[in-house]
Amino acid sequence: MASQLFSNFDAEMTVFVGHINAAGNATRLQVSPAKVLSLNNKKLLWDPLYLKYKDPLTKAESQKDLEDLFALFNKEIEALKEQLKANSDITLTGTDILRLFIHVDAERRHYVEVPNIAPVNSCIKYAVGDNKIYVGNPTEGHTNDRHLPDDVVKIGRAIVYINHYLPITARNTFTEISSVGSTTFDILVAPENRHKVGYIITWYINNRGDKGPESDPEPFDTV
Repeated sequence: MASQLFSNFDAEMTVFVGHINAAGNATRLQVSPAKVLSLNNKKLLWDPLYLKYKDPLTKAESQKDLEDLFALFNKEIEALKEQLKANSDITLTGTDILRLFIHVDAERRHYVEVPNIAPVNSCIKYAVGDNKIYVGNPTEGHTNDRHLPDDVVKIGRAIVYINHYLPITARNTFTEISSVGSTTFDILVAPENRHKVGYIITWYINNRGDKGPESDPEPFDTV
């Protein structure tokens, strides 16, 4: 589904560009000023266009422009990932690999334990057809972190929608949706699920695909 594709890209791109822009990172990673400028210029185009795409009133008129920009922007980011991975003159830290979403070849991976933290979820924005979820780390000292815990590369997600005043349904009624690499993300709500109660469950995933314990179901109203 294009909407989910764009939502996932928006979440990961925001983390990716933010990490490149963080103090000293572009120089350390040998990312040229021209490339940094290109990424930031594309993000400046993307952000308002994606907002128009999410608005039901302007979605149709913005879709073609968003698709064209996505093709260019995604290609540039993927090419930069390959460049960074292949550059033997730099050393990618674990944080670089996580926040730049760089795939690490199996032989270079280090063993990490299965995540043992169950995340906590909250809905931080309500809009028509769109809820923004924040997935938090409940560990003392990390409750306000906006980045993933160490050795966690993705957040798994499952969701169900229920009519108001009805009890929550069993876990096997939840639908698993694509995992994401950011602690905040949009849930785009189909028309048939609006004006219901959504429940979301999340869990942490390491670089081997091991899943940690699941969060409690977190309710949020859809509009």
